[in-house]
Amino acid sequence: GYVMEPLEPIDWRRIDWHAHLAQCVTLLEVFWSNPAECPIDLDAHLAFVQARASGLPGVWPDLEAWCLDLVWPGSVLIHGDPTFCNQVRRQTDIVFLDPNPGSSVSPSVRAQDIAHLAQSIHGYEAIKLGAPTPQLTLDDLRAVTGCDDAEWELVRYLTAVKFVRLP
Repeated sequence: GYVMEPLEPIDWRRIDWHAHLAQCVTLLEVFWSNPAECPIDLDAHLAFVQARASGLPGVWPDLEAWCLDLVWPGSVLIHGDPTFCNQVRRQTDIVFLDPNPGSSVSPSVRAQDIAHLAQSIHGYEAIKLGAPTPQLTLDDLRAVTGCDDAEWELVRYLTAVKFVRLP
């Protein structure tokens, strides 16, 4: 007896990228205003990253040192995977699909969600799906999220981890 609501794919070729990014961050702020479901476990995170980086000689020690140098804020609820390919529309509203909240290997900090947006800005969907490359820069992302230097360094680290852990 359940009828699924029809949602529209986003037409990436006709999008106002700056408005879309601002709308994404506004929607994500609703998540970030709630407490995390899982506390940060940096040991589990580092073990996961080490396993994924093991085939990349010389990369792991740099990632470990980088991780341990970062300022890790308190945990918040996150979507966990708000890349552009996990977004559709309900009329003019964005709907995020495929939530993947923080876990012991994926720290539940808002920088995690911002790193997924950075992954999309770097062209993740262009490579994976042949979608157009977003007409955005990382400076656009930093401006709309209001990251300070410490959080932006965390975003940079978590974005690097996104690419190391890609299959």
